[in-house]
Amino acid sequence: MRFSHTSLAGTLTGRFVAFLMFATGLGFAQGQDAVARGENLQAEVDAAWRSMQMGRWVDAGEMLAAIKLATGDADLLSQAHLAEGNLWQFRRPSADMARAAASYEWVLKNHPDNKHAPWALLALARLPGLDVLSPKPDESIPLYRRVAAEYPDSDAAQEAMLHLTLALWKAGGVDGAREGVAELERWRAAHPNPDYALHAALVLGKLYRYPLGECGRAVTHLRAALDTQKGSSFAQRAQTCWTIASLAEHDLKDREIAIEYYTRFIREFPNHRTTFMVKQGLARLGAPVPETNDGGLLNRTIDAQPPASGLTAGGVPENSTP
Repeated sequence: MRFSHTSLAGTLTGRFVAFLMFATGLGFAQGQDAVARGENLQAEVDAAWRSMQMGRWVDAGEMLAAIKLATGDADLLSQAHLAEGNLWQFRRPSADMARAAASYEWVLKNHPDNKHAPWALLALARLPGLDVLSPKPDESIPLYRRVAAEYPDSDAAQEAMLHLTLALWKAGGVDGAREGVAELERWRAAHPNPDYALHAALVLGKLYRYPLGECGRAVTHLRAALDTQKGSSFAQRAQTCWTIASLAEHDLKDREIAIEYYTRFIREFPNHRTTFMVKQGLARLGAPVPETNDGGLLNRTIDAQPPASGLTAGGVPENSTP
């Protein structure tokens, strides 16, 4: 709760924050004692991740350092170094990509067969493209391919192929995009995975639409994405449905598909902010606006929430969707 305009509320808020800081510090001290006693180190690794999520970078770093000293277990050490890499990669304001890379490389060098190694390699592959001032997607490309080649059955490989497709586009323009979609299509055929079907369809739909300008193929993949419920969000489905209808009307000149998806939009997302433009689209095509009888209360509630972000652990950026 945010208080303002009253000194009493501000005083109470300050005392509450001070109490939280004390409780947090007490919990951390207890966590350090548990590490020192060698008790439940997995729980301490999990606690370090939670500390990072809350921006408690120093606490997380100290916990991970203690864990590394307290165990020789390959799995725990791999987790601790992977977490440490994330700490240095995402820590603000003092991120250190060189130290992040060193932590990921430690996992690959010492425990390449551990289940966390694919994620360490994927994280390492992403680093060159994350430089805001001078991203280097071309340096990420061979590493993404290495994830897929060395760990083809892992979820990290599925994510790596999505990143690879986008990196090829960023590094090579239209020719790179063409290479990327071909490579992703081959990968999907050889390594089908329902958990990543939605994201692959969205990436393919995006690149076929732009820069390749093959709107027919874009619509095919976007229709598949819209019908893939697993992993989809309300905001994402609404945007995809709108994109299909718009492409069908303006680019493909396919009146039947345009009406089908404008109508579907009204029925599934009646209170979405784009509904007015959808109704205009139906009017342009001389099609009736369907009636809805649910009041749109559920959709109104869902639409008030922020859009879902990213992919999974490694995450395809939000701007990778159409």
